[in-house]
Amino acid sequence: MYKTTEIKAGIDRRLLAVDLVLDAGVKKSKLAAALGTSRQSIDNWIDTFKKSGYEGLVNSYKGSKRKG
Repeated sequence: MYKTTEIKAGIDRRLLAVDLVLDAGVKKSKLAAALGTSRQSIDNWIDTFKKSGYEGLVNSYKGSKRKG
């Protein structure tokens, strides 16, 4: 089965990865290559999802913060 989707933001990527691994049984290493991310990142997103649900994924953004 193949799925094509447009990923618009970081949260979309995290949600898609979690859904595909947990619901569809997609292998993390292959998914990481397809998304251009690391397998460890996917493991982290899944752990966050299991602990905090979708809200945890939304609030886990680790982008740069402005100082000052």
